[in-house]
Amino acid sequence: MAGIPVPKPDFVLGGDLTQAISKISNTLIMLVGAVALLFMLFGGFMMITSGGKPESVQKGKNAILYAVLGLIIVILSYVIINFVITSLTK
Repeated sequence: MAGIPVPKPDFVLGGDLTQAISKISNTLIMLVGAVALLFMLFGGFMMITSGGKPESVQKGKNAILYAVLGLIIVILSYVIINFVITSLTK
């Protein structure tokens, strides 16, 4: 077994683990950003088409609020991931 070279895994898209984690996190942030934008548009649509019903207006406001809060959480997690990666690679 000593003569058989074992290839290193070429993780997801890059040559090493930190690049793979960075690319995965960037892709997930783009996806979450797109989903949050859709929820904001949906919340605005709910508010516009509420017809004066306070329940529908509140549902629209909540959809927008939760989308913004989700974006904030995702951005903070991205900052934490990048901080950990840069501190581990130095």
